[in-house]
Amino acid sequence: LGGTEDDTDPQIIGLASGGYVLAGTSNSGATGNKTQPSQGLHDFWAVRLGAELLATTPTAPEWGRSVGVYPNPAHASGTVTLPSRTAGNPPAVLTLFDVLGRVVHQQRESLRTAPVTAVVPLSALSPGIYLLQVRIGDASVVRRLEIE
Repeated sequence: LGGTEDDTDPQIIGLASGGYVLAGTSNSGATGNKTQPSQGLHDFWAVRLGAELLATTPTAPEWGRSVGVYPNPAHASGTVTLPSRTAGNPPAVLTLFDVLGRVVHQQRESLRTAPVTAVVPLSALSPGIYLLQVRIGDASVVRRLEIE
């Protein structure tokens, strides 16, 4: 999120409504996700997201409602609940992103006929807000995960 040069202090702030505000500063030109050059020294930016289910497909997949992460906030590890086997039986790919959109962890999990849980190691990560993407085949859902 942001430009490719001097972007600092990205933050994700949870709102009482269940939504989020992403904010930071930038001194980058029109690079990366920025469409305009800097307007001065360290421009401030903010994006407000609603509380609705985040998904990367036009509509959330049917199995998406069964995906959860606990405890949240988490410490040394988090447990992800996954659906049981889906059509074609592809594995679930769990990808954890930091606030800058960088992949900080990824793992594959086989799905079985019974509901599946996967443990995601978190002890090497800094406290903060992360996004956990669960992808099965061509569909995915995203859940927010806070690490304390």
